[in-house]
Amino acid sequence: MPVLDMLVLEKCKLNRVPPGLSFHAKGLRSLCIHDVKNLTSIENLSAAVQLEVSQCPDLENINNLWKLQKLDISTCANMKVLEGVSALNRLKLEDNNMETLPLYMQGVMPRHLQLDCSLSLLTSIAAVKYSHDRDKFSHIQQFHAYAGDKDVEAKCYVLYRKNPFSFETNIGSATIVQACRVRKKFAFLTTWPVEEEWPVGLVSADKCLLLRARFRV
Repeated sequence: MPVLDMLVLEKCKLNRVPPGLSFHAKGLRSLCIHDVKNLTSIENLSAAVQLEVSQCPDLENINNLWKLQKLDISTCANMKVLEGVSALNRLKLEDNNMETLPLYMQGVMPRHLQLDCSLSLLTSIAAVKYSHDRDKFSHIQQFHAYAGDKDVEAKCYVLYRKNPFSFETNIGSATIVQACRVRKKFAFLTTWPVEEEWPVGLVSADKCLLLRARFRV
């Protein structure tokens, strides 16, 4: 299959890309994978420069695609590892239920990143301007993030550029402040011990003081 330059895999039972594909299809430059439910990894495609993967709920690992320049990942909620993609130029992540930025973003260096996510996450990203905490995307030259209906032009957005620096959003400061409070409250509720584990004699007012001290609210 040396002349094969594009391959589409859709609704099949593969749990990984066949290991011999890279050897037998040395001209394969573009791969599109859609709705392959059992797929867990995509690895060792030495010639691929473009990869689109969508609705693969078990996908965890994309690794050793050294020539990959463009990568689109849509609705793959279990993705954990993105490595060996040193030539990556454009990365697009799309999941309207995404509530946190993937940790693997810190290990890749695309020139351009586009993110389509939940409004909650976008608002949290917008708050980064005020908290000076940009670790997950500050190393990327251009970062565009959006939330909202695809069919509506007036979507919420955050537009970031590293050099020369710019940061723009159409999310109001009041919305950002409120979202930060909600996230802090959620963090407290998910980490505070159950009532039986509270220190003896700790009353409700004391708990409020601890909450304010812990989250500086």
